[in-house]
Amino acid sequence: MNLDLSRRRDGELLREFHGLVEKDRASTSEMLAYIGEIQARKLFVAAGYSSMYKYCVRHLHMSQDMAYKRTRAARLARRFPVILDMIADGRLHLSGLVLLAPRYMEQDFPKLLEASSHKTRAEMETMLAYRFPQPDAPTMILPLVASAPCQKLAPGPVVILSGADESAPAPCAHPESESEPAVLPVAVMSPELRPRLAPVAPQRFALQVTLAQATHDKLRRAQDLLGHKVLAGDLARVLDLAFDALLRQLERDKFAATEKPRTTKARDTAGKRHVPAKVQRAVWERDGCQCTFVSESGHRCDERRDLELDHVVPFARGGEATVAGLRLRCRPHNQLEAERMFGAGFMARKRGKSRDHSTAIDSRTG
Repeated sequence: MNLDLSRRRDGELLREFHGLVEKDRASTSEMLAYIGEIQARKLFVAAGYSSMYKYCVRHLHMSQDMAYKRTRAARLARRFPVILDMIADGRLHLSGLVLLAPRYMEQDFPKLLEASSHKTRAEMETMLAYRFPQPDAPTMILPLVASAPCQKLAPGPVVILSGADESAPAPCAHPESESEPAVLPVAVMSPELRPRLAPVAPQRFALQVTLAQATHDKLRRAQDLLGHKVLAGDLARVLDLAFDALLRQLERDKFAATEKPRTTKARDTAGKRHVPAKVQRAVWERDGCQCTFVSESGHRCDERRDLELDHVVPFARGGEATVAGLRLRCRPHNQLEAERMFGAGFMARKRGKSRDHSTAIDSRTG
């Protein structure tokens, strides 16, 4: 592709650029229409993905930001088709539309769309603040240096960052222990309170998170109980051990996973929905705690959240709760298999009855 524009005349360059902008807006509008229709038909499920967002990122190689904005905008455009026209003629942009999305249930949302015409994101934020005023943000005072007597602000030593003021006062000892590492004064530069997890080196990640007092106390307590098993201030090791314990508990609850399974008498599972713990463990280990659906192109779904035990042969048709008769599936692919077996209409009616039943129970107990 030859993109050398150095010989273009000024007027020609601007004219062609304006044409490209118009084409881009039109193609974006068209793309939203396609995404919305694919979402409605759930075609991404048969391709081996649990969501349209994952299909766009993994299969189409969109950036996460691009996929997020377009999938959200597409859902909104299905409800308000005028959005496609506004995107095509430049009256509305995706960043602004994502900003408006939480208000789609408002009765005057169509008027809100029209009021956003040709506004920048900043102007739309001001407009939303005027129409939907929020309470004042709480006043916060953040410590810039440690004061005396010194207070423990973190469950472990806090080192002075590179470039910190070398003339800062020396660290003070913690009142509880002369040998315990003290908090060193550190300049706080525009702290981001939003949780972050970012790679900083191969197989190394930086975690930034704001903890509640109760969570902080639990972290300190775990550090105390570990004692000399963990070096002072090595929070990464404390978290690693804590996650090991949490994962064991979650896997035991979800899949009956255990390192020391009890020896139990084999039960006849024919005609029963109950899945023995031994079978759950075997299926979980065999499938690697990942959805087993594979598309026609050979792509295996990479979903690891909200997995369900699914009968290879439906239970209603004689499927048994055995290792060979069960597999792990995510919710969308479990539903896809059921729709293929029993029909989309039948499963939709069944889900509708289930929702009506749950609503009736809630109304009686509410």
